[in-house]
Amino acid sequence: RVLCAIYIDDIVLIGVDKSLVALRQQQYLQAGERAGFVYRRERMVLPTADGAPVLGLQLHGRRGTLAMEPAKLEALASATRAMVAKRTVPVVDVQSLVGRWVWAMLPRRQALSVWSAVFEITHRVGRGTVTLWPAACRELLAAADLAPLLVADLRAQEFGQVVATDASASGMGVVALPKGLGDAKP
Repeated sequence: RVLCAIYIDDIVLIGVDKSLVALRQQQYLQAGERAGFVYRRERMVLPTADGAPVLGLQLHGRRGTLAMEPAKLEALASATRAMVAKRTVPVVDVQSLVGRWVWAMLPRRQALSVWSAVFEITHRVGRGTVTLWPAACRELLAAADLAPLLVADLRAQEFGQVVATDASASGMGVVALPKGLGDAKP
């Protein structure tokens, strides 16, 4: 079986059988060419288990990991520390930096919980420059410190529960169900 994800103009094919993934890639390309699409062959990645760029992240089949490339993550952490050192920065720069962090954190979504004051600054100030609040500086530095942990282990054992949560200003709720229980027919 080959899993397929399409995001704007990127397609990601994932499978355990390299020849089947290559076949599906060829079929996809041929169908697109028949429809008049033009592909940039220099950007195309042939099936590999040794790591491939996937929507700004690196998917590594042999290691079973998904994360931002280490060099990009280190550059992001350095840019973050530089922003905190400056303290007064354009709001658009804060928004851009936080957007990059959000993308880097997607494989380990729990890390997104670090953000609060930074989102408040960008929402409240909107435009111009801002002097970063102490809480925002702590959040930015925490993100930089979390960088080495922003790796999803795709081989990790599944959690045996399905959990849904929600919260509002007046309360919160949590529902947990043993995995597979919801599959039963009535």
